[in-house]
Amino acid sequence: RASAMVEALPGGQSEVGIVFSLGKMSNVVRMLLGIADSEREVETYHKERIILGHDKQDFAMSFAGNNLILSRDVGTIKILIDRIKNVVATGKPSERMEAVLKDIDPRREMPGCGALVNDVTSLGSIWRMVTDAPEGSEIALPRTFEGAGFRFGFVSADAIRGDGYFYFQDEEAAAGATDELEAAILRMFGHFKLKPRVEIEQEGSRLRVAVQATGVQSALDQYFPKTR
Repeated sequence: RASAMVEALPGGQSEVGIVFSLGKMSNVVRMLLGIADSEREVETYHKERIILGHDKQDFAMSFAGNNLILSRDVGTIKILIDRIKNVVATGKPSERMEAVLKDIDPRREMPGCGALVNDVTSLGSIWRMVTDAPEGSEIALPRTFEGAGFRFGFVSADAIRGDGYFYFQDEEAAAGATDELEAAILRMFGHFKLKPRVEIEQEGSRLRVAVQATGVQSALDQYFPKTR
């Protein structure tokens, strides 16, 4: 299982953190990453090793228990380590957040609290992560857009599947956003050389989106040579 969260940082900035719950596969992945990243700088935080990226656009990573944490910002990784290890209290989600979590994670299986993405700064963080856009790049939000929640995970060694909800002010706004949303998802997965199949279903003023993409192995082969 995996979850992506937008964490608020000092100075009004925000950054995306991704947590993979690996279960019994954690030791195998830990060993593979140790081999691939043997030449990277390492920082220690609360007895957990953080493997640093080569530059600001590269991912840093760490393990906390059976969870693999990825982010372009080391501070975000530290926040997630604290949360997973219960170093600090995470607080109680708002009523709005609780409603979204019931949609995307009804059994509360994912680590962390998740995020309702409904502001330019947060979406800009996601946009930079998935497209390698330069720091400071933003994405325009339609006035009718109210937020999104999503999750994703592996269905096989070469395929991932994700689903989630995109919320709008009314049914008409949701219907009008379908084509634009599908095009954006195809561009995002195409950036990682993945081949997606997208399903979008309208449920009142929200859109339920399901994506299954193949090509994970070739995408990993392109990424890990950069880390050696």
